[in-house]
Amino acid sequence: MHKELSDREWLGIPREEEKPVELRSGPLSAQFLNGRLINFTYAGEVVLLEVYFALRDRNWNTIPYVISDQKIEEGEKGFILSFHAKHTQSEFLYDWDGRVYGDASGSIIYEFSGKAGCDFLSNRIGFCILHPSECAGRPCEILHSDGSVEKGSFPEFISPHQPFFDICEIRYEKVAGVSVITTMDGDVFEMEDQRNWTDASYKTYCTPLALPFPVETKTGDTVRQSVRVSLERTPSEREKARPEAESAEEMINLADGREGSKLRLGTVIRRIPDEGQKRLLRALELSHVRCELRFEQNISWFDEMAACMQDLQIPIRLAVFFTRDWERELDDLCKVAEKWGEQILDMLIFMDRQKVVSAVILETIRRRLQGYGIPVGSGTDAFFTQNNREPLPKELLDLVVYSNNPQVHAFDNESIMLTTKGQMANVRSCIELFQGRRIAVSPISLKMRWNPDLTGEEVIPPHTMPPNVDPRQMSLFAASWTIRSIAAICEAGADSADYFEFSGSAGLMQEKEEPDYDFPSWQGMVYPVYYSLLSLAKMHCMKVKVWSG
Repeated sequence: MHKELSDREWLGIPREEEKPVELRSGPLSAQFLNGRLINFTYAGEVVLLEVYFALRDRNWNTIPYVISDQKIEEGEKGFILSFHAKHTQSEFLYDWDGRVYGDASGSIIYEFSGKAGCDFLSNRIGFCILHPSECAGRPCEILHSDGSVEKGSFPEFISPHQPFFDICEIRYEKVAGVSVITTMDGDVFEMEDQRNWTDASYKTYCTPLALPFPVETKTGDTVRQSVRVSLERTPSEREKARPEAESAEEMINLADGREGSKLRLGTVIRRIPDEGQKRLLRALELSHVRCELRFEQNISWFDEMAACMQDLQIPIRLAVFFTRDWERELDDLCKVAEKWGEQILDMLIFMDRQKVVSAVILETIRRRLQGYGIPVGSGTDAFFTQNNREPLPKELLDLVVYSNNPQVHAFDNESIMLTTKGQMANVRSCIELFQGRRIAVSPISLKMRWNPDLTGEEVIPPHTMPPNVDPRQMSLFAASWTIRSIAAICEAGADSADYFEFSGSAGLMQEKEEPDYDFPSWQGMVYPVYYSLLSLAKMHCMKVKVWSG
């Protein structure tokens, strides 16, 4: 019997959404939504994405808060919005009072005063500011704490590390003839290129990463910060409009395994499919499936999986995770290659729970596998960030791989949809970094599969939804995001992309057994995202809008 699902579950809207409060200061407007100041707009164009408060634990998880006592006073001279916020999750007890105000001058100021109610460890307490990814390549000026001014530009290709440090103020033109000025006070700020994690933004954040973390916060410790966003007319000689990105309809070739396809699509398969699942898998006409061989576990199951995929005539992308005993494990991998080499499309080489494999180890593995004629790739099983910061020598790679997900820093539907811009930037920057190598985005998931920056143990209570599972996986929202993601990755020039797990709560359909935690699905339910991929299986190409800028 099927479980009754609400319209909001089908649409991927988990709860009643609050309506934003519209704020205006002269020609500058913004929206206030549950503690976030979003969509700073001038002349109909978003000039700054967001200013928000973040309390991050020692593993960089965001600790949520609850808003209360929200009040707004509006008059002829401007507005004042005030509220109280409280964090009470796990071992955290933290309160802060927020205040947003503006007047006819064209400035909006956001300030907070916070106090710890207990002792805890955290990596960040304070404001973050998001600048639009459309700023790529635009000139900017940075005011430092010593009063000096640095002239620079937002990175065109994704910057591996912070492009700017010690920021008191940053100004740039998003609209010709008008400078957007963001001024910070209360801490030392610096910038990172959040496109590393597929966010469509550059983030200016408080507390430099060069300082030791996590930081011990004591009961009664206080923090005060403010951010001012304002506009300023620029000299007339600078009022030259930067050509805006033009949109045009183009035909994008999609993967179906046939000759001439531009993008090859796959999925991650972890269990031997039953007969019904085999029919569903075959209908997708995928280029391949990704199977993971982890030597910390028993690998004897792979023979059955390889035989199953051979019967289905679906090649295998074999992701291999070695342990410290990699030299002995390499002997076992060679036996797999000898037996199933014709079935294996390529091999991705990783070290278990490490961001990047050693180049020395990779070279040895590649040399041993050379005689089997199987392309060998690597990069990272984590984010593009790792390829950007610790790139392997491209001569050791037949293809370069990284994974991505849209929920590293933000979790609302609008932010997730915007990450397709970041996915395009990932691919283009990877092509620039590893010129001449094929790019595989594998796997792509709706939530983070594992945390490469973990600094402490994470305990998951029994019968609770795993951290890699999102209830929106079964929704029309996930299906829509997937189509946008495929179009973005394809247009950017990737060779292949592997989406989700084939079955399970993080997959294309539910298993025959329901999970032991609350999840909006029923036994064997086929999710809308499956039909997104199925529709592409019948298409050689699709028409989408792409942006040249």
